[in-house]
Amino acid sequence: MKKTLLIAGILGTFAAAAHAQSSVTLYGTLDAGLVYTNNSGGHNNWQQGSGSVSDTYFGLKGSEDLGGGLQAIFTLENGFNLNNGQLSSANRIFNRLAYVGVSSRDFGSLTLGRQTDGMVDFVGPLSLTGTQYGGTHFAHPFDVDNLNDSFQINNSVKYQSPNFAGFRIGALYGFSNQAGGFANNRAYSVGMSYMWGPLNFGAGYLHLNNSAGTPAQLNTGGAVTDTLGTSLSGALTPTAVPLGATTSAMPAPSRPITSI
Repeated sequence: MKKTLLIAGILGTFAAAAHAQSSVTLYGTLDAGLVYTNNSGGHNNWQQGSGSVSDTYFGLKGSEDLGGGLQAIFTLENGFNLNNGQLSSANRIFNRLAYVGVSSRDFGSLTLGRQTDGMVDFVGPLSLTGTQYGGTHFAHPFDVDNLNDSFQINNSVKYQSPNFAGFRIGALYGFSNQAGGFANNRAYSVGMSYMWGPLNFGAGYLHLNNSAGTPAQLNTGGAVTDTLGTSLSGALTPTAVPLGATTSAMPAPSRPITSI
């Protein structure tokens, strides 16, 4: 009985907080279609697909005016399979984004939670895979640069600056949250962008640390994890550190012509 009352109290607090928001927005993308494969195990195949071009997801984002140019902000985003309604991740409701923080029109924003890195924030929008026009079909092999946003950073603190005459910067640090293993599955990332007339430039850097030598030493509660510990098995193999930069030029005020 005590447990039931405690849950009711938490839900009541959440409902009251949601009512007090100055703005809450529901957003998302639904991707469904028919997919034909001419050779699937030696046979052709027609099937209904979900997320074939772009991920299927929905999200809630909101802000509350705190006065003095400050706002409390949050974002909760979930990916799912449109064919059957199942979550993309079995053990994670908001598997894409989940963060809360404070935003200032003069000093930028500071947020905590599960968030995107500098490659996604600053380089991704200038690559075809990072837009609604390219989607997953234009991701680089195995998405080694994460421009397709294949993974997000848990336990992260993130800062993004306001726009200073077309110049923006950002930085993120994802904690390992492991006692005695500060660098075992941590992440840090920086990025910047500059827009001047028809020129739009973006650069990003992402560094992932892992000190595990055996599967038993993998930190499944660290910065980069999926719902299952086995998904971290590739962390035992050294991989390249994503580093990227891209530019685009356009005749104003047309839409940017992206380059990969």
